[in-house]
Amino acid sequence: AIEDEYFFSHPGIAVPDLARAVWNNVQYFYCEITTEKCHFNLQGGSTITQQLVKNTLLSPERTWQRKLKEAILAIQIESKLSKSEILEKYLNQVSYGGTAYGVEAAARMYFSKSAAELNLAEASLLAGLPAAPSLYSPFGAFPERAKQRQLQVLQRMLAEGFISDKEFNDASKFTLTYAEPDTQILAPHFVMYVRNQLENQISPDL
Repeated sequence: AIEDEYFFSHPGIAVPDLARAVWNNVQYFYCEITTEKCHFNLQGGSTITQQLVKNTLLSPERTWQRKLKEAILAIQIESKLSKSEILEKYLNQVSYGGTAYGVEAAARMYFSKSAAELNLAEASLLAGLPAAPSLYSPFGAFPERAKQRQLQVLQRMLAEGFISDKEFNDASKFTLTYAEPDTQILAPHFVMYVRNQLENQISPDL
């Protein structure tokens, strides 16, 4: 609902999102060239399938050639794997911040439990992290944004019909209890602040 609302219906790429990202990026580069005040950020318009391709098969270079390869490979993967298989592979390798790669590692790092034991409130918080882990992490420089992002995820789930009004209300009011952060990073709040500033300038999706 939050990461790729067309996941269960698109063939690997979501044309509306891709078109919006292209238009947004054209305006961004126009602002850069003309030095006009710009209200646009770079966007990637990637589906979950494209993100899986980017994270496992391609380099992170920011070129249109790489994006084209990403789109072609995403369509090919959709023809060979089921949606459940694609989602499983994505959830098992995507970054949730720090050393947590994959939803199982994320569940243990943030809540000291297995992913299978997560309730809706906890799962929705984790679902919001991959877009910008340093920005939305409860262990980051702005922990209040974790709750804001969780509510955004729940609202999208409600709008898409994945949960009921009661489930939304119960999950949004649930008090989240986090595990003790286990990090070897010196000055972690400063590190997360710097990463957040970089993500504001360079889309993590690119």
